Amino acid sequence: MTTEIYAVFSDEMLKILSSMKGKTLKAIQGVFHHGLSTTNGNIRLVLGQYAVDVECLYHDEQMIDYDGNIFVDEFAYFSCEKKSTKDEFKPFVLSAPLTFCINEVISEVILVRDEISISNGEHLFIDQAFVIKTSEKAYTFSRDDWFLVSIDLSISDKIEGFKTLKNVRDFWSDNGRYSVDVNRQFIFL
Repeated sequence: MTTEIYAVFSDEMLKILSSMKGKTLKAIQGVFHHGLSTTNGNIRLVLGQYAVDVECLYHDEQMIDYDGNIFVDEFAYFSCEKKSTKDEFKPFVLSAPLTFCINEVISEVILVRDEISISNGEHLFIDQAFVIKTSEKAYTFSRDDWFLVSIDLSISDKIEGFKTLKNVRDFWSDNGRYSVDVNRQFIFL
């Protein structure tokens, strides 16, 4: 018995992310916890003429339990949507969003995609993170956990801030019960 999960941005969403290259990232908005590192569910990337709302939401997916039976569980996916800057940003939590001014030109947008094959028959394609690079910094937006809707933000001079391959293998191996192969791609949009 096998299952496949495609927790990836759609082609249309990838075009939205790619269209940010050459634009000025004016600000990042969200309700952040732990300083500017974690937000629950959604953020807004404010560009000059438009904004991009990024969400991490639950979708029902078929998974395989310890006995090899299929069950349905909630799995968190990234998604994004182009918005007018006149549209109000609505955070998922009932708190006023914070705005962090950036004002840097985006030079690259990089997608971090994992293909995970588990010996129990599960095969997953997961967009682990996406990175917005400017001449100053790399802004990495990553999933905290596959079953949580939080988005982690790492700001650094290099691409980092997402799960290592070892973290991915360890999580999906269920304490060594299953063997896990992970193929990670860095996709330049």
